[in-house]
Amino acid sequence: MRALHVFLFAAALTLALAGVGAATGLDQALASLRNAVAKHPDDPDVSWALADALDAAGKTAEAADQMQRHLARWPDRPAHGWLALGRCAYGAGRIDDAIAALSRALERDADDAEAHLYMGLALRQKGDAQGAETHFDAAARDPDLAPQALLLAGMSQVGRGEQAAGRAQLERVIELAPRSDAAQGARALLEDPAPSTLPFTIESFAGVNYDSNATLGSDGNIPGASSAEGDALFEFGTDLTWSPPLGGEDRPFELGLHYTRGDYVEQSQYSDQSVRGSVNWQKLLGPRLALRVDGAGGYTWLENEPYSARGSLRPSVLFELGPNAGVLRLYGSGERDEYENVPVIDSLERDGWLYGGGAEHLLRLGHESGTWFAWGGRYLRRDTEAQRDALGFASAYDANLWQGSLRLATTLPFEIRARAELFFDAQLYDHRNVIDALSEETDSPVRRRDLVWSSGLSFRRALYRGVDLELHGEFTDVDSNVGLYSYQRALTGMRLRAALP
Repeated sequence: MRALHVFLFAAALTLALAGVGAATGLDQALASLRNAVAKHPDDPDVSWALADALDAAGKTAEAADQMQRHLARWPDRPAHGWLALGRCAYGAGRIDDAIAALSRALERDADDAEAHLYMGLALRQKGDAQGAETHFDAAARDPDLAPQALLLAGMSQVGRGEQAAGRAQLERVIELAPRSDAAQGARALLEDPAPSTLPFTIESFAGVNYDSNATLGSDGNIPGASSAEGDALFEFGTDLTWSPPLGGEDRPFELGLHYTRGDYVEQSQYSDQSVRGSVNWQKLLGPRLALRVDGAGGYTWLENEPYSARGSLRPSVLFELGPNAGVLRLYGSGERDEYENVPVIDSLERDGWLYGGGAEHLLRLGHESGTWFAWGGRYLRRDTEAQRDALGFASAYDANLWQGSLRLATTLPFEIRARAELFFDAQLYDHRNVIDALSEETDSPVRRRDLVWSSGLSFRRALYRGVDLELHGEFTDVDSNVGLYSYQRALTGMRLRAALP
């Protein structure tokens, strides 16, 4: 069954990356050009040919380096050299170099529309929205670049809260080039309701699912262990978020209240509900650096009886690596869990702390389709308050937890938003396990080791403004050397989501 996880994720990734191939003979051609430059160091045509070839091959950083060397010696050859350097430096994520080169290009030709367009993009990366809009307006004087420039200008104005001016720009895009990609993007923005000035949002969902293993029971014949039981599951939830007027116009604080409930038809003893509060704070520390802190705390009931309380805190640092290199997220994590039930055996106490950290690299693969891919890993340590029991066993739940993750999101035909996730966890427990001894599954108790594969796939499409339909499936496979904890579970269903405003 583990192959199913990999197959589902690989299928989604293949769809997103279809059409991407490798060029043959490229390295040999570039090597020949480099040799030609070495043999003819005083020939500007050969020097620029290498820069052009590197640019065409997608080696933007190397192309920018070659262009800088060339223009330092021949600043006027070719005439478009500074524009080309600005474009390559922007593509390589070297925004300051791009701005310097594009400034030289505009000194030579103040009406260069393409230089204005890239200067606007570079300034937007630096956080100068108004300066960027000035250059977008200048680029719009060129009929060929006008749709794209006006789209960028309109998006910037809408983002700064100038709704009327921004939407007017978007309408001009449609008038100028009604069948262009830029017009398609403008229509999508215009069809959405204007961003609400209200500081709160409400989103609710309701769904029906089939759970193949509601009891989380083992399929094996283990004394004292429950067996797997399938059941229908009805779920409901509501999220309320509020951005209070703290920290200025950007409203960096967000407060939330979240309620979820799941009811099984037959296995009602596993029905649960939870209430959770959250607080999020984020701060832009620079053009490419941001800090975010997420905190949450809540309570869970099982079959309407108090079950557990949980609180968590996760600070994150996000660094933009460049326009084509994605975002790197580094984070720490701390969590406190407390359970109402007091265990009969002291070593089975679960109250304790979970702490650690991780990293994730998010890479955007397509601006048009909104496709992104993320991979990451994390380490967590669980320390409980368990004591050594009368049989001599120490805590059954103290452990080191390692996880690797792959995530993908893309837009399919008919405006269907698809997401795929694949996780692998290695949960390595510290002590010999009393459960194994009591189940008499083996001759001697062992230190528990769980290898967990989990995957998910969902398809979501808007039915009307604020109303979405989602189809989803999840699969989990837990392989434990303590058989009582091994199980497989599949969950499939659909949800209807509604948001206001």
